[in-house]
Amino acid sequence: MLSLSELCTHPLVVGFVAAAVFVTLYSGVPDPDSDYKVDEVKSIPYLPGGHPVLGHTLLMARNLDRFQDWLVETSVARNGAPFVLRQPGKNDWLFSARPEDFEQILKVHFDTFIRGPQVRELLDDFMGENIVIINGHRWKFQRKALMNLFTARALRDHMTPIVQKCALALQRVFAQAADSGDVLDVHHIMGRFTLETFAEIEFGSQLGLLEKGEENAFEAAIDDANHVSLERFAVPMWVWKLKRWLNVGSERRLREDMAVISSFVMSCISDAIERRKKRL
Repeated sequence: MLSLSELCTHPLVVGFVAAAVFVTLYSGVPDPDSDYKVDEVKSIPYLPGGHPVLGHTLLMARNLDRFQDWLVETSVARNGAPFVLRQPGKNDWLFSARPEDFEQILKVHFDTFIRGPQVRELLDDFMGENIVIINGHRWKFQRKALMNLFTARALRDHMTPIVQKCALALQRVFAQAADSGDVLDVHHIMGRFTLETFAEIEFGSQLGLLEKGEENAFEAAIDDANHVSLERFAVPMWVWKLKRWLNVGSERRLREDMAVISSFVMSCISDAIERRKKRL
């Protein structure tokens, strides 16, 4: 089963989060087995099994430890047809696994399906002003900056040897597992490969996650911060806000995780500045 902390990197679940937007419900519920026409105005049905008062809160809480797998299973059972989840005190969440819907949301009508304030509030402590959760001119500015960054030849020349080096380290990990007969969590290993590559490209820092195979404090903090951020989606907003105000439980862990992440990033920046000074 996939780790909950890898939600943000799982393509299908990222798509689900992108599709979880505020929508206006129209009349006329379509038959999931009928011909599907994207441009038709239609009502999206609530997922069966909800409570009259609590909505789908209990159902989501029961599946919290396997939330993304549950979403996939639910979508497969519905042949990808969209459905809505309801929680008290929150706007309805719409989920879809149809490529046509993703195109409408992420491309055709992108300006209509904005990231709502609740989504930003849920993820702000962890992601901040991230391109994933901002809108309008700020999103366009970050998108343009990223496009210019990743199309720059200097960056490509810088990235290529690092990616190749990490790929060779990844190959050695697979080779050792094949020789010893050990079982590998491929998704976890690929997550480490991504983090290792990113850390060296962005900060010039080598974490050694692939070669050493040991958990790094920075890796553990990101993993746990992802987990806590996901938990916020499954509980009433007042619950996690109260825990944050009292600085207890998972919200206290999130604050500690962010302190570790900030400390690591700032130390990498300081090291990069010192290396630059020595070259001058």
